[in-house]
Amino acid sequence: MMRLGSAQESVRPGAVADDVMSRGRRRRRGRGRQKGERQPSWRAMGALLAVTAIVVVGLSLRVANVQVVGMLVADDDRLREILEPYVGERVLFVDYGTLGKVVRDDPWVSDARVSFQLPRTLLVRLDESVPRLRLPDGRGIDERGLVLPPRAGVSLQELPLLVGAAFEGDRLVSWQRTSVREFVGSIAQVPWNWNEGLVSVRLDDDGLTLQTGGGTEVVLGRGDYPARLRRYLSIHSKLTEPFPRRVDLRFARQVVVAERSPIENVGG
Repeated sequence: MMRLGSAQESVRPGAVADDVMSRGRRRRRGRGRQKGERQPSWRAMGALLAVTAIVVVGLSLRVANVQVVGMLVADDDRLREILEPYVGERVLFVDYGTLGKVVRDDPWVSDARVSFQLPRTLLVRLDESVPRLRLPDGRGIDERGLVLPPRAGVSLQELPLLVGAAFEGDRLVSWQRTSVREFVGSIAQVPWNWNEGLVSVRLDDDGLTLQTGGGTEVVLGRGDYPARLRRYLSIHSKLTEPFPRRVDLRFARQVVVAERSPIENVGG
């Protein structure tokens, strides 16, 4: 006789427990995925609420006053004309970038930054242009080589005179603007401590030439002004006479010094 086996299969001890644990892990992973899928929607809702709050506050807040910081010589009447219409304006409707550009249209303003300051103040921070040279007609030249119109209360008479300037509209021609800007920048790098002082700066075919209070012409040419000024200062104490007629620094390997004649020395 053949012995038939039982219809029920044998079960390995612990298999049931393993199966229960695996089903639990699957359920937890499923819940984790569901939570992960819901998280972006909560973040989006939070961002939407934040934007809504900003819009509501921006629409409700209005500019109550305007404060200008850093103004000494800027055109007060012009600034008042530009800024007063913004009093009462909704904060959200103020175009800060465009307003800053309009304020910078004053040649005496080199930079302007506009922002809103709580509770209800429109804040304008100015950096004003600094005149470094003067023109024969009373206008000034700033550190950027740009022309500054006369301004009430600002005296330029003590500044060195710029001679030989040529203009494109209300600006120096390109090479002169570059030369003036580089020369003015070089003064900050070089110990400018000449007892005789600086009377004028001339622009011509030779480039840039300085006229000192002692009557010496210092020819710098075009470019490399810090190095050429240092060369002049280094040889100044070695000159046979303190104030020669002309010192030419345009050459890389030599300095050409033209002494005064005896008649010039007697007359001077």
